[in-house]
Amino acid sequence: MGVLENKTVVGFVPFGIHVNVEDGLGRQFIDYELLENSKGSLVEQGFHVIGAKEVISYKNQAAEALTLLMNEKADVLVLYSTTWMWASEIMWLAKSFNRPVILWSPATSRGWTNVGALEVHGALEEIGVEHKFIIGQFDDERTMKKIRAFCKAAKAKHRLQGTTLGLVGGRGMGETTGSADPSQWMMNFGIDIEHMDQMVVIQEAKAVDFPSVEKAYDEVKAKFDYIPALEGVMEKSIRLYIAMKKIYSERGFDMAAVKCYPELGDNYATPCLAQSLLADEGFTSACIGDLNTALTAQIMGNFTDVAVFSGDIQQVRYWENVVKIVCDGACPPSLAGKCKTCGVCSRGLPSEGAAGGMGVSAILKKGRCTLVHIARMKGRFTMHIAPGEVFEPDVADLDELLRDCGMPHWTHAYVKIDGNGEDFYQNQLGEFVCLAYGDIEEELVDFCNLADITPIITK
Repeated sequence: MGVLENKTVVGFVPFGIHVNVEDGLGRQFIDYELLENSKGSLVEQGFHVIGAKEVISYKNQAAEALTLLMNEKADVLVLYSTTWMWASEIMWLAKSFNRPVILWSPATSRGWTNVGALEVHGALEEIGVEHKFIIGQFDDERTMKKIRAFCKAAKAKHRLQGTTLGLVGGRGMGETTGSADPSQWMMNFGIDIEHMDQMVVIQEAKAVDFPSVEKAYDEVKAKFDYIPALEGVMEKSIRLYIAMKKIYSERGFDMAAVKCYPELGDNYATPCLAQSLLADEGFTSACIGDLNTALTAQIMGNFTDVAVFSGDIQQVRYWENVVKIVCDGACPPSLAGKCKTCGVCSRGLPSEGAAGGMGVSAILKKGRCTLVHIARMKGRFTMHIAPGEVFEPDVADLDELLRDCGMPHWTHAYVKIDGNGEDFYQNQLGEFVCLAYGDIEEELVDFCNLADITPIITK
C-alpha cells in the first residue's frame, strides 16, 4: 500500500450563498483567507484533501463536487460554512455521499457562518443524515482534535467496507465471546468472513523448500535477542509464517483469526510466532479463532503507527487500578521494552498444543495506551475502551512478578488504567483485550457512533 493510499482522503466542500456579496461595511461576506487557512489545516493534519475549487451555492455545483468525491474515493466529507446558505441546495449532497459527514463552521461573526451552518445542521437532522457538527477555528487545538478524530474514524469505517476476514479453522476452546454472525458483520461493517480449513495451512507449510526456510529464519533471527536453532518446532514455526503469509495474500484476506488449538497445535505446531511477525508487518491475526479480537485490532490499527498487541487479561489488580495482560505466544517484537530481553522460546504448555509451538517472550514497552475490546450484549455490539499507561516494572522485582502467573516466559504487559479497576472488570466482556499505543479514545467513540456500536468507557 502506497503512502497516499494509506492517508485519510478528506473531501472539503465550502458552501454559502453570499458569493461576491458585500456586507454593510463594504467587506466581502466570505472571509476567503479564513477559508484557505481552514482547508490548509486539514492538510497539516496529514490528510489528503480534495474538493470543490469554489464555494458551492447551487445544486449543479454540488453535483460536480459529488462526482469528484466519489471518483477520488473520499473517506469523509467536510461541509464548511462560509456564510448563510439555502439548505435545500446542499443537503442532498451529504445524503447522496452516503459516507461520514462533518459540518464545520468557523467561530466567527463575519459572514454569518454559524447561521448558515445551523440551518444546514437542522436540515441534515430532518432528513436523517448523521453528521458531526463542529464550531471552531482552524488554529484551535480542541477543534482540530475533534475533526482529526472523526476523519480517522470515518476512514476506518470506510476502509472496512469490502474487506475479508479469513477464519482458519473455527471457534477455538469453546470461546463464545469470539464467535460472530457473518451477516451481522456484513451489515455493520461490510466485512465478509471466509472460512478455510487448518489442513490447508499445514500442507502449505510442509511444501516450503528448506532454502526458503533458512532465509526467513535468518531474517527473523535479527529481530530478537535470542532464538532457538532451526530445527524441530522452530523450523515448523518458520514454515507456518511463510505459509500463512502466502495464503493470506493469495486469498485476499485483509485480516485473520486462527483456531490454533486443538487441531493445528496438536498435529503440527501453534502459529504464535507467525502471528507475531505478521503483526509487525501490518497484518492483523487473532488467536483461537477469536473474530471479535481480530476486528478490534483491525479497527485500532487505523489510529496508531505501531503494531497492536492482544492478550489475556490475566489479573485485574483493582485496588491499584492495574491490569496485567499476558499472552501465551503472540506479540509483535517491536513492542518489547527494555527491562527484559526479547526472544523466541517454547510455549511450554503441551495440554494446549501437544505438537508444541514457539512464542515471543517480552515485556511491553512503556507509553500511553488504550485498551479496547469488542463484544456483544444481547446481539448488539459494544466496545469497551479504557485509556491508561503501560509501565515497565523495576528490574529488581522482575523475576517474582513474572513467576506470579505461573508462566514467566510468556509476554507480559502492565497497564495503569485511568479509571477504576472494579469498573474495568465489570465492563470487560471477555478474556482478550487489545492494546494500542496512544490515546485514541475520541477516535474510537466516533467510530462507534458511525458503526452502530455502544461505547463503554472506563475512565
